[in-house]
Amino acid sequence: METFIVGASGSSAELALILDSPNSNTGGHLAIGFLDDNPKLHNKLILDLAVIGGTNLLKNYPDNGFISGIGNNKNFMNRLQILQNLNKLSQSVICISKLSLISKSAIIESGVIVSFNCFVGSNSKIGEFVYIMPNSTIGHDTFIGKGTIICSGVTVSGDVNIGESCYIGAGATIQDHISIAPGTLIGSGSNVISNIDYGGTYVGNPARKLATNA
Repeated sequence: METFIVGASGSSAELALILDSPNSNTGGHLAIGFLDDNPKLHNKLILDLAVIGGTNLLKNYPDNGFISGIGNNKNFMNRLQILQNLNKLSQSVICISKLSLISKSAIIESGVIVSFNCFVGSNSKIGEFVYIMPNSTIGHDTFIGKGTIICSGVTVSGDVNIGESCYIGAGATIQDHISIAPGTLIGSGSNVISNIDYGGTYVGNPARKLATNA
């Protein structure tokens, strides 16, 4: 399936590499270009793929698919709603690097991206539109809610429950049997050793609440 990459900044080039790599398990999806709502990026080339136009173009290609790495530590809470709306125009596809190891008993929902050198353990469930960046480990019996971003080098131990629309910063560690409330940001390098019952920004070792997210 010919597939658009939604978002033309940040990790977008990485997504193009995953789709076009012979080491990717994408079910034959082929990257054909980028879509971005920032007109300043239109006609720009990223790894020889053009930024064709805005995301409204998806409605003209209902038989094509899309993947998206949009979202950062500023706007992550809006990511899920944006992608669910786009999914009404086109088909979200699963994109998994063959350089990652996914347990046969793991459940991977639509729109999930698993980048290079990741591990997803047995009986884990990765929700719709979750983005797992390179070199991250997801332990056994773990649930990751829809729209959550797992940044590079994150370790999620076994039997962890991460709510929807969370952002787990690079190099963070989530210890066993932890639950994290929806809409939580975990700062880079933080160590979560106890449940987080209310969304907010948590940083440090051990992670402590820094702010309430708007």
